[in-house]
Amino acid sequence: MQPTTFSKINTLMAWLVFVIAAVVYGLTVEPTASLWDCPEFIACGYKLEIGHPPGAPFFMLVANLFSQFASDPSQIALMVNLLSALLSAGCIFFLFLTITHLAQKLMIGKVAANAPLGTIRYSLNKVITIETCGVVGALTYTFSDSFWFSAVEAEVYAFSSFLTALMFWLILKWENEADQPRSDRWIILIAYITGLSIGVHLLCLLCLPAMAFVVWFRKDKLLSRLVRERRRLLKLSVSCLLMFLVGFSSYAVILVRANACPPMCENEPKTLSTLGKYLSREQYGQKPLYPRIYSMAHAQAYEDWMGEMETHEGIPTKAENLRFFLTYQANFMYWRYFLWNFVGRQNNIQGQGEVEHGNWITGIRWIDDWLLGCDTSQLPSDLAENKGRNVFYGLPLLLGLLGIFWQWRQGREGCRQLWIVMLLFVMTGLAIVVYLNQTPMPPRERDYVYVGSFYAFAIWIGLGAAYLRKLAPLALLVPLQMVSQTWDDHDRSGRYTCRDFGQNYLMTMQDEGNPVIFTNGDNDTFPLWYNQEVEGVRRDTRDCNLEYLQTDWYIDQMKRPAYDSPALPISWSHEDYREGKMEYLPINTDSLTITSPEGTMVISLKDKKYLLKNELMVLEMLSNAVWSRPFYVAISMGNNLSFLHDHLVLEGLAYRISPKATEQQVDVERLYDNIMHRFRYGGLNTPGIYVDEDVKHMANTHQFIMGVLIDSLLQQGDTQRALNVCKKWQQEMPNENLPYTDAALSMARCYYLTSQPKLGDAIVSNLLRRSAEWITWIDTITPSRRNASAYTRYIWLKTMRQALLVADQFNRTDKFHQYLNQYASFNQ
Repeated sequence: MQPTTFSKINTLMAWLVFVIAAVVYGLTVEPTASLWDCPEFIACGYKLEIGHPPGAPFFMLVANLFSQFASDPSQIALMVNLLSALLSAGCIFFLFLTITHLAQKLMIGKVAANAPLGTIRYSLNKVITIETCGVVGALTYTFSDSFWFSAVEAEVYAFSSFLTALMFWLILKWENEADQPRSDRWIILIAYITGLSIGVHLLCLLCLPAMAFVVWFRKDKLLSRLVRERRRLLKLSVSCLLMFLVGFSSYAVILVRANACPPMCENEPKTLSTLGKYLSREQYGQKPLYPRIYSMAHAQAYEDWMGEMETHEGIPTKAENLRFFLTYQANFMYWRYFLWNFVGRQNNIQGQGEVEHGNWITGIRWIDDWLLGCDTSQLPSDLAENKGRNVFYGLPLLLGLLGIFWQWRQGREGCRQLWIVMLLFVMTGLAIVVYLNQTPMPPRERDYVYVGSFYAFAIWIGLGAAYLRKLAPLALLVPLQMVSQTWDDHDRSGRYTCRDFGQNYLMTMQDEGNPVIFTNGDNDTFPLWYNQEVEGVRRDTRDCNLEYLQTDWYIDQMKRPAYDSPALPISWSHEDYREGKMEYLPINTDSLTITSPEGTMVISLKDKKYLLKNELMVLEMLSNAVWSRPFYVAISMGNNLSFLHDHLVLEGLAYRISPKATEQQVDVERLYDNIMHRFRYGGLNTPGIYVDEDVKHMANTHQFIMGVLIDSLLQQGDTQRALNVCKKWQQEMPNENLPYTDAALSMARCYYLTSQPKLGDAIVSNLLRRSAEWITWIDTITPSRRNASAYTRYIWLKTMRQALLVADQFNRTDKFHQYLNQYASFNQ
């Protein structure tokens, strides 16, 4: 086969894997915003607003372009999600070309690869093997857990992966043409893309050391040529610098838009000085590279992970720092993720080291029993049927190790390639671990950060097919087996939960008076911003994030009107709350009184020694508004604003702050209206819809308030409306998609009270069966690891007790007598 024919076949196969990846991601893409940062990124792209540091201006510009293809605002999120899908497919395209380039050089040889046309022919067997290498490596990465996760949502990681793959492929193109007169154009293009990539994510820069190795291995001829052509070297350097700056100039968008004062303008980087702080992520603070145990705020979390630590003058020793780095930061927060993608994943539940959540598995029972220290044949159905349970039997890992071995055995060129790919693997993996210096108990899993490292390993997986020689096509079974496992837990089609749940927070508030809601975390803030900024929902309301309310720039923004929402009632001048001033205020009083025409509200400050700036701002607003403007606290706020807990009235996904309340209350009429008529439930009644742990958590919040409403209606004797709520629950969030929690016992009580014992029994039986499954399995865990699962056991034992109490209350214990005996044995 002529080289030109091979090149055409290779390009055709690259487009084939691109189409496969694009179709897969297009079919499984989320049709609206996803949780965490995605709603913020979509809003920033659509309106060119300023998101969290260090910003992503080039992503914003491209997202804005794609948003123009939306037929109406509800389609904008889908368009931006499709951008990620297409960029991810583009990453797969360049991964294929990279693998076949490396395989071609090793199998046919450098001389043959660059020989003049007509002087060399490629054997059919080698062509098949090379193309198989590319297909196997590219499709394995296509169907890998972490990369697929980012490919179907509006995040920067898909774009970052695309640019990383493009830059790495371009340096290989340069390597092929380094001796030719016009080869410098590839270096200049790389410089331009490097500048652009900073406007997406800094992770792209981590491939530069591996690219430098490519240049280093061409140093002999290259350096001698450049010494002879010093003017050319100077011209190349200046050109690269200029093109880098042109690419980096996307950050001018941040300055321009910040000075336009859009509604969302985080950190307000209006000047070069504030832009510098924005780029350096100053608001997040600095993390040292050493020591590894450093954060006093996480002292208990360190202790929980490490157990008893050896200290010197109260400071953990170097040995303890090394132990934490190896066991937690490297093993748990990197290698665990790596093995998820290439060996198998236990489930989609975030883990903190306990046996039941988020571990890697093989799918081979005796190995998993040994790894987890339990009897995996007795897994509770919640875990055994978890869609995030993906078993690959270690086949991708094995193929990758064979690829490393094969590459190493290919002489000098193979060893050079191995060093290049290894450096890419390390810099985008363990080097990030060292740099991040993560503390225990992160709010979410962080596997998406390391997709560059998994990309590098996918190269070796592809080369592993070459090790099999004539049996190389059998390696295609690896990505086929992977997709059979990973499709169901990456298919987000038909899921509208983030958009709808964010909208539910806004719809909780009353229609009059331009209400304000206090929120705190990403998932009770960004979905609200998305609804207001993109889809135009409840622009008469204001979402006030308490974490940001600690900063002067955010208080400035709250003092400005936004859409139909007037400025918040803050009378302080900027000088009163500027950075470094009034960060907290010591107090020596047990109470605070706010007087208004609505009445006198006495706020207990017992046991509080000081008020933070955000708490002072809340009290300032309540005092100035004199209850003419409704204020709400999101139900997810936990202990934030704890001094207001006795003055809250539950109306939906938020509590209204009321001067008349002296203890937490329920507004039954508003809560009923919201749940039955104003709330939307994100398509959770679609058969087989994928519900991950984050969506489940937010759905459980809805179920909790439904349970509160059912109990409140039953106390009023309003059984008919209580049954209506039960019916709504079963219709919108059926047990098949969202397994019952103890909140469902409110439904059981309602069914028993309305002479529908079979429906009540179904709920009680479900909870008792699953509780028994969980506790029975946890008791098989080896004693040395069982303590980490003590909380889970406690929760299920509590659920079992509550279910048995309901059964006893309605004289159903005969039906569940076997569980009474089990409960007694579990308490021994």
